[in-house]
Amino acid sequence: MVDMSFLYSYKSALYRVALDKEPEDLVSLHCLPLNTLRSLLDLCALHIVGNASLMAVARTTIPTELHDSLLKAALLLSNDTAIEQLMSAWPWKVLSLRNFAQPIFSSLNPLFCEIDLCEQMRRGVKHTTCLAHVFMECLKRRDSTKLRCLDLTGYPCAEIIVNYIASHVLLVYNEARQRQIIEVYNSVTQELPLEQKRQYSLDYTFPDEKFVFSIDAMLQTEDAHMELCRALSVSRLPESCLKLRINKIDMSCLGVARIVVLLELLDPEFLTGVSVQYNAITNQGLAVIAPPLKKFAHLSGLDLSSNSINAVTQNEEAAGILSDIVANLPSLQRLNLSGNSIKGSLFKILSNTVQPLTMLRASGCSLTELDLVYLLRSEHRLEELDVSENALSSCFPLVLSLIRTLSPSLLILEMEDVGLQSDDFSLLFETCLQLQKLRLLNVARNSQLLRTIIVDSIAFLIMTPRLQAVKLSYPTDIEVDDGMDERQIAGRKKEFSHLIDHVVGRLCVLHKRCALRLAFKL
Repeated sequence: MVDMSFLYSYKSALYRVALDKEPEDLVSLHCLPLNTLRSLLDLCALHIVGNASLMAVARTTIPTELHDSLLKAALLLSNDTAIEQLMSAWPWKVLSLRNFAQPIFSSLNPLFCEIDLCEQMRRGVKHTTCLAHVFMECLKRRDSTKLRCLDLTGYPCAEIIVNYIASHVLLVYNEARQRQIIEVYNSVTQELPLEQKRQYSLDYTFPDEKFVFSIDAMLQTEDAHMELCRALSVSRLPESCLKLRINKIDMSCLGVARIVVLLELLDPEFLTGVSVQYNAITNQGLAVIAPPLKKFAHLSGLDLSSNSINAVTQNEEAAGILSDIVANLPSLQRLNLSGNSIKGSLFKILSNTVQPLTMLRASGCSLTELDLVYLLRSEHRLEELDVSENALSSCFPLVLSLIRTLSPSLLILEMEDVGLQSDDFSLLFETCLQLQKLRLLNVARNSQLLRTIIVDSIAFLIMTPRLQAVKLSYPTDIEVDDGMDERQIAGRKKEFSHLIDHVVGRLCVLHKRCALRLAFKL
């Protein structure tokens, strides 16, 4: 069975966290959550889509301009029948999913709550699955749709759907080849005597026109890799009627050889994101995938996390390869190096970036003071910074200086398990007051957190202007009696979290700001 858990991680560099459309007035954001109030048009569309008889009438009578509102409602309600009715008579040549559904990371909820993250990713997979299947069926039935280009980018296509689309690309191409052969045969036999003449014909699955699929592909198995490679090879041919364009691709657990084969087939004109996490890529493997990677001029997100790259100061070759890759990607903005050793080499790796990075994840990279100094002096305008699982306690003043430097841009700061000491928490929370855009702070799994620190420092978090969510660990000094079992200890921790939530809620009301959500992580 294919492991789908990789879909439920927002720490990949493929998808940008888009909080641009949040209102400046966070009190309004708290009181009127997204989708709470709808226009009269939206309410009517929801009512029509939810009623099969109304939908049957509407699809043939409503003005063209209202198809958009009905499709948005059908996607929101996950009404597959209504989606099929609308797409079968779609009045435009292009349908782009991003115009009808929320971006996966348009709010902090998926980043803060794992349940919400799973729901968002599940919904994205369901949308792409439904639209891809319905479009194929509409073409097979020769429906009156004008749709010729289905753009599903911005949402993950599960491996089974990637396989489904790839197999149809091959099917359409093979039918076209058969048609050519039959036409040649029929043409040659025209000169034969009547008793020897025999004409052949072929029933075709798809109309004889050009169609385009644009998707974000997620792969994990050899079979899906082979099918996609064949489909991309065919799609590049001028005579191919069903074109497949890959916008983002996650190639997990495939190995270096298969990654290189697929990279060679991807079109640089359309590819904007590549993830090769969990492939056990060594320095030798990095040298192999570097040449095909460097051709993607529009690549804005690159994820090399959870591999075996060793680019420490003593190993200049690997750092040089990474630097060369970054220098040849002029559109690169989001980079994930987590889980690789880059101790002391961040300057060499990132100093040749063409434009400033907006996202850097370097969790578990053995960062040193030299790496922090580079970030402090660099021109990167980081919106997301993850330095978790690095021993930073010895250079904590430098960490605070870096945070202050990033204050104009930083939205998300993750510092899980960095060895913070008791006194560091108060200094960190006080420094966060200067972060005018900070929305999420993660300082979980730092074992020196005490109850008194949370109580005494919570005011700093309340006064941080736009902070909406904080992840913490349970204090080490929660009162636990000898002989308590795990259930009783969990109950004591729950009591503490309820108490802090109550205090924070009262303070938020007092300061007239939106609710600050706290999550205590074991």
